[in-house]
Amino acid sequence: MTDVGITDPSAEEAVKREMPQESGGKSLRADIRYGASLVVQYVKAEPLAGSLLIAYQFAHSGLAMSFFLKMQLAFADIVNALAAHNASVIPGIITQILLFGVVTTVLGAIGTWSRLSLRMRMRRVLTTTLLDRWMNDNRFFHLERRAQLDYPEQRIQEDIFQFVDKLTQIGVSVLGSLFGVLLYTSQLWRLSPPVGVPAIGITEPIPGLLVYLAFGFALAMTLLVHWVGALLTRAEVVRQRLEAQFRSEMHAVRENGESIAFVRAAPLERRRLADTFALIVLNWRTYTLANMRITIATGLPDMLLMLMPYLLCIPFVLEGRMQIGDIQIVSASFSQVYNGIGTLVTQYAELATWRSSIARLRLLDEALSQTVSSDIVISESPAPQIAAHDLNITFPNGAPMVTLDKLHIEAGSRVLVQGTSGAGKSTLLRSIAGLWPYGSGVVELPANAVIAFLPQRNYMPNGTIASLMAYPHAPDRYRDEQYTGLLIALGLERLLPDLHTYQPWSRILSPGEQQRIAAARAILSQPDFLFIDEGTSALDAQSETKVYQTVVERLPKAALISVAHRDSVAQFHQQLLRIENGRTSLSPLSQPLSSRGTADEV
Repeated sequence: MTDVGITDPSAEEAVKREMPQESGGKSLRADIRYGASLVVQYVKAEPLAGSLLIAYQFAHSGLAMSFFLKMQLAFADIVNALAAHNASVIPGIITQILLFGVVTTVLGAIGTWSRLSLRMRMRRVLTTTLLDRWMNDNRFFHLERRAQLDYPEQRIQEDIFQFVDKLTQIGVSVLGSLFGVLLYTSQLWRLSPPVGVPAIGITEPIPGLLVYLAFGFALAMTLLVHWVGALLTRAEVVRQRLEAQFRSEMHAVRENGESIAFVRAAPLERRRLADTFALIVLNWRTYTLANMRITIATGLPDMLLMLMPYLLCIPFVLEGRMQIGDIQIVSASFSQVYNGIGTLVTQYAELATWRSSIARLRLLDEALSQTVSSDIVISESPAPQIAAHDLNITFPNGAPMVTLDKLHIEAGSRVLVQGTSGAGKSTLLRSIAGLWPYGSGVVELPANAVIAFLPQRNYMPNGTIASLMAYPHAPDRYRDEQYTGLLIALGLERLLPDLHTYQPWSRILSPGEQQRIAAARAILSQPDFLFIDEGTSALDAQSETKVYQTVVERLPKAALISVAHRDSVAQFHQQLLRIENGRTSLSPLSQPLSSRGTADEV
């Protein structure tokens, strides 16, 4: 079997056949409960402001509906006055309408302010909560490693925005429409003459026939549209996933532009982007079809809503049992009852987007709630050493990787870790640091000790050179003399003029320069234990030697644990921890490493 594509095959599967877990019909009830819990979470965080803002949204919706009804009744009075040739009452009615219009406008302006304030306040609370949970206990790392969810950053940023946006629009609109149902149902009941239906054996007059017809029509259309539009939720979930993937791939091109340009890989990356966008287009066909079905299903009731009030009321008007102006009230009442009960019909597309955002947030919440458990016990010890006992490190599927019976790393000791590629050297360091949960055993870390980790690829956020060296602390933690001294010692004199210049340094500095900045960062933190996992792999032998010399000179009391493959690094270590065939052996480095056999490149 050969690879025929360069895009994520699961994305294509999602477009063609997969039913994403966010769009499953069985999860609707769970989505509703979770959406309600998000609102409760916000109100608990801001009980006074939140309650007042939400209450005003509902109050404004109800007041607006009440004034709209009064204006409809006033317009009906004008029509009836014209039919009766009673012009004297019309100026007073127009004055009422204008007054209602002014009040509605003022309330609308206040409603806009409160709605937008509510959106940002709620988004701030929900975003802060999810960000804290995502960042705490390194869950961002474990979540990515387990590969349970796609693009958690999009869920925190975009889905919270969508949820709050739709809540303040659709949620308030739905409750306002339901309030309108109560108001307009009373008008329908008042205007509906008692009618018998002898054709089906009902000879007794039925009061409120128009009410029953309006409710029945709305419920029937709701069921129809829900059945027709089930495809839309799925298409929306897949659309969000593909759009996130498209953005991620373009971001990768921008971040790795130099590597791509050097190997002339632009055509391949262009093909990758084209393939992903082709999936977006393919899913868009499904999205379009779903919206067309919704349009057809909702267009039918829109047409009937214009005709039904006239078809039902004309006989009553001709019989003198209803006034001409009452037809306008019946028409408005039919629309409001239909909009209130048939919200699923009138706003299905928006509700589908809203539900997809709730579902994606719910699944993120569930993933963050999972306990990151491990049989590798990490504990603190009063002894000034790192100790590992009966450590059995495994792959995620349970297959054995590395076995370490006993290891003690005293303060000031220096251990070089070597072995063949894939032997588990980096994983051993992660296990000791508590970042690898697969396996068993005990790791004891000294209490209150400062432990630093220097990986092969270091994080270089946008900022100043000083902020990169001070990370994860603020740059004012150290003096400029400390920064400049380290830059000179590590051969980075050219960066001295830019010590406080804000730049996207990850795209400016070479990999070797980034590793030296990371070394300076580790030295400034003055760790008691420093783990270096191929942290000098991008440097030439002379620069690597300079980095290790600087580390040893500036951190004379720190324990040093290194994963490296050059013979020259051995001179800075006292012991060799060799990993071979899943077993470890510890021996002194009293002779040159070359005489022991060069370790394979990591």
